[in-house]
Amino acid sequence: MLVAEEREAKIKRKRLVADPQVSTAQVEQCLARHLQQVRSKDLHSLVMPPAEGPLKWNFQCRASPAWMAKVAGLCWDLVHDVARNSKINSSKLQPAILGLLKAGKIENLSGKKEKEFAESIDFTIRVLLNWFRQCATSEEHRFLVYKKLSELQKTKAHM
Repeated sequence: MLVAEEREAKIKRKRLVADPQVSTAQVEQCLARHLQQVRSKDLHSLVMPPAEGPLKWNFQCRASPAWMAKVAGLCWDLVHDVARNSKINSSKLQPAILGLLKAGKIENLSGKKEKEFAESIDFTIRVLLNWFRQCATSEEHRFLVYKKLSELQKTKAHM
């Protein structure tokens, strides 16, 4: 009986999708504003994990609390200004990153080609937004992430 109810609930649940109304220009403006606030042109160093963070990451790996605390400001700006449901399309984020590169508002200090650079930043931001979304929707997940953070980091990571 319980299995049937769970199956019905899963079927009724709609898949969360990114807002199609969001434009590349909006994403570009949001990223540019954040970079001005932190007074940096190195988006790569702002988004990549800290020393204690993971070496590889994907949508299935466990959230890194220290990394989430590090990028909380950028993720908050994206969620507040552009991606209200914390989902953003690659088709909007990658061109925004490439546009910022061409405009000279960010620098590619990673040693990668421009397209690879945009893809890695795009994937990393989307994984991080996924981790924040999981913390926002699951009390258990939030507890597991927050128990590893200091009070200052909890304040930074709380969205």
